[in-house]
Amino acid sequence: MMKKNWFHLLFILSLCMIGQNASAFDVEAPNADDVTIYYNYINDGTELEVTHGVNSYWGAVNIPEEVTVNGQPFKVTGIEKRAFGGCWGVTSVTIPNSVTTIVDEAFGGTGITSITIPNSVTSIGEFAFGDCKALASVSIGNGVTSIGKQAFRFCHELTSVTIGNSVTTIGDFAFESCDKLASLTIPNSVTTIGKYAFEDCLDLASVVIGDGVTTIGDGAFKHCQSLTFLSIGSVLANINESVFDECLSLSQVELTSNEIVSKDYSADSSIGKYFDNRVHDFIIGEGVTAIGDYAFNGCSKLDISSTVCRMGKNVFSRRATIDVICRATTIPETDEETFTSNNLRNSTLHVPEVSLEAYRTTAPWSGFKNILPITTTGVTAPTATQQPIVTGHYDLSGRHTSQAQRGVSIVKMSDGTTKKVVMR
Repeated sequence: MMKKNWFHLLFILSLCMIGQNASAFDVEAPNADDVTIYYNYINDGTELEVTHGVNSYWGAVNIPEEVTVNGQPFKVTGIEKRAFGGCWGVTSVTIPNSVTTIVDEAFGGTGITSITIPNSVTSIGEFAFGDCKALASVSIGNGVTSIGKQAFRFCHELTSVTIGNSVTTIGDFAFESCDKLASLTIPNSVTTIGKYAFEDCLDLASVVIGDGVTTIGDGAFKHCQSLTFLSIGSVLANINESVFDECLSLSQVELTSNEIVSKDYSADSSIGKYFDNRVHDFIIGEGVTAIGDYAFNGCSKLDISSTVCRMGKNVFSRRATIDVICRATTIPETDEETFTSNNLRNSTLHVPEVSLEAYRTTAPWSGFKNILPITTTGVTAPTATQQPIVTGHYDLSGRHTSQAQRGVSIVKMSDGTTKKVVMR
């Protein structure tokens, strides 16, 4: 809290210093709405950028693409540092397609309620829209490649953000304390999410991280206390254990990274360590082919994609009851210790209907108490009249076998009964 208050104080002091400058500008000209806008020449006097002037901007400000000075047209291509900084009376700004850069603090502390950044803009500077306390909606164009540090920090009313599909970097603290942001989709173009980028987004309930993200900084989603669903893309290889600190409501995580899911977690307890061991419901996305040792240790519910073909040992240890959906029509290979008898005794397995019989007759899958079909809608079919199924095979001396043997053997049924059968 001290850190944030100190930053606010520095920002306010910096805005006050603007008024002490000599209001240096090269051009002042009214726009189509007769609002005076101030400009400086840039690029050897061939273009203009918006700057601050004698009077503060107020109300709606529409920046033109072109300004005529002494009969000569000049393109408006930039917005200067602090050009609108602290103009709390500005309620909206229209940025033309001629602007290519929004520099540091350009709109910090204004009263704008929404902003559309056109495709012509390639970068958004540090604290460019920081402390815009009324800003509720942001649309970032497809030309932007980087969102600067603190670019939208302290935008407490922000509820909607659309990130363009050319953004590769989201800077440190970029959306910190955007309290009312409810959902977030990070496009596949993004490779890096900076430190504390979405910290303290208190209403953020759903996050989808695209397939391009390779790095997520420390505390990037720290204290997102309403976050319940998270989807992580396919190329992320590692998650720092502080990334999702204090996400107390997180209940379901989808993982499509083969590298994360297939790791050996024997020494690290499980994938749950990345989420403070609070999450017990996981979805494995399509494309993942293997599940590592102890990967879902402590998990109570797992949805396994159709592409998984191999599972390690003790995948579910520490759980007496598990609910598993396995979408693979070809039964995945398992280790002798993938499941424990504890796991299976009171647990349920949902499988594709076409493979139902195969799962019911193949160990260790056959050991599940209930093995149910998945319907085409993904919902398990009703089973009020389900018949008992085989859950284990034994020879006549009582030793457990992986499958039925030729001749006379004993089978254990899901209703607890046993009986002798003859296999020819």
